[in-house]
Amino acid sequence: MLKGFTSDYVIPRRAATVLVVRDGVSGLEVLMVRRSSNATFMPGAYVFPGGVVDAADGSPEVQAVCEESAHSLASRIGDPTQVRDAALSYVVAAMRECFEECGLWLGAPDKFLQGETSWAALRERAARGRTYGFTRLVGR
Repeated sequence: MLKGFTSDYVIPRRAATVLVVRDGVSGLEVLMVRRSSNATFMPGAYVFPGGVVDAADGSPEVQAVCEESAHSLASRIGDPTQVRDAALSYVVAAMRECFEECGLWLGAPDKFLQGETSWAALRERAARGRTYGFTRLVGR
């Protein structure tokens, strides 16, 4: 049984992660982040950036700012992973969580900064515990 749980099972939550890899001098390098030692789930563990899929991650407002359509994502990602029509919300959650956890915003040029002077300013605010919805991050 898991520590702190009164049941033999845990109901899974919808969650997404992203694996960031690159060719390094000595071979493949993979980005991982270390969870806080105060975290209730897996404290101090090294993990891939990711987290819970929020209801807003698949909202019409989010769909309106994405370059790839929900239909295309459902076909390309949703069918193989069996999340089907929810693929957009999983992709958005993975990108948002990656930024919130380690300051890496995947695929967004500087023109998407809204009311901020730099990505560094957004990362600093995120490091202080401020989180952002996806549409706030892409600034549309």
